[in-house]
Order: sequence, then C-alpha cells, then structure tokens
Amino acid sequence: QHRGIAVVVDFRDVRFSQLTSSLTLADIRRGVSLWKGAFPCRLRRIWLLDIPQGMHYLVAGVLQLLSAKLRQRVCMATRKGGGLQRLASDLAPHVPLPACLGGSGEVLWDRAISSYLAS
Repeated sequence: QHRGIAVVVDFRDVRFSQLTSSLTLADIRRGVSLWKGAFPCRLRRIWLLDIPQGMHYLVAGVLQLLSAKLRQRVCMATRKGGGLQRLASDLAPHVPLPACLGGSGEVLWDRAISSYLAS
C-alpha cells in the first residue's frame, strides 16, 4: 500500500444534537488512538463532508490530540458552492467516486460489497 486509505465521513442530514447524544468523549479518544499507530495501514486522508453547525469546535478539539502530520490529513468540504471539487481531485484519480461525492463514476454498492465479501 503506497497510497494509503482515505476515509470519507458524510454528515449530510445529520444534526449536531444527534451526534452529541450518541457519540461520547470515550468514543472520540478510542478513534484517535486507533489512528495513532494501532491501525496497521497508512492513513492518506480523512474527508469530513457537510459537518453540522457547531461541530467545527469538536473537530478542532479532536485535531489538537493528533500529531501535526495527521492533522494535515484531515480535510473538510461542503456540497454547497462546488466544495466537493477538492475531494474529487484528491481521490478520483485513484478510485471511482459516485456523483454524490463529486465524481462521475457509478458505484453499485450491492455488487461492490458482494465482490468484497466473496474475496
């Protein structure tokens, strides 16, 4: 793996109150610890799409727990005003992105999951 993995977290239609009622500080710490050396693959980028209003403060706090190198790998984008262009230019050369993520590829999720599970 020379490129690493990219994680796209899509918060479309998620309210901040939904997150705060189901996500605890322990969950965040566990997730951060996962990426700080315990997970056996290279993290290329984490894309956070359409973050709910008010969550920027939470993200800023979590980013402070990460090394500068990992902090630079976290990107935020919105669908409004063509904000997905950065996401598409970053990932589209490597994987086909569906139109909902700024790409032009068609992703057939059922077929992709079946293929993945069969291998």
